[in-house]
Amino acid sequence: MIRALTKAEKMILKEMYPAGCRVILEEIVSDPESGVKPGDLGTVLGLDNAGGLHIAWDQGKSLVLIYGEDCCKCLLKSEQMDRLFDQLFIMPFENIERLENWLVKKVGKAFPEMCFIADSKGHLWVDLKAGAFQIQNTKISIIYETDDKGHLFITKCGWAQEKERQHNARDKTDYKHGI
Repeated sequence: MIRALTKAEKMILKEMYPAGCRVILEEIVSDPESGVKPGDLGTVLGLDNAGGLHIAWDQGKSLVLIYGEDCCKCLLKSEQMDRLFDQLFIMPFENIERLENWLVKKVGKAFPEMCFIADSKGHLWVDLKAGAFQIQNTKISIIYETDDKGHLFITKCGWAQEKERQHNARDKTDYKHGI
């Protein structure tokens, strides 16, 4: 029998698994025949009063994980992506491949299917190939300049489309002024 969460449990679970965060399934006990298996990735949609963690799984399944029975691990929260955007401005990259490798290292576990599309005008799009952070078809836009040695310097980065919670792209002037 499933019991209602206490206020403290609900508060902790919402902090651990905020809507939009990326998770990986570690164990499924409540519905082992669901077609979802350990190692599958998904995006948290929300938490109900009974402790059900509603998740949209990348392979198209929808399954509620039950608090106290099933187990998943949060891989990436929106705040971590915000910090990643900030880090991009202070890191010079030797070339586009180094930038792509750095992004794979930072978010590849949460978005293993991501792909990169660069143009010759200093724009890199990162298609994360999954919905996350309350954005459908999540993509990152990175605008960069190069010096005479070909090193890249990020001048603007953020979500390629407007997010429901109004997260606008940052540019280097915002970063310098601490915005």
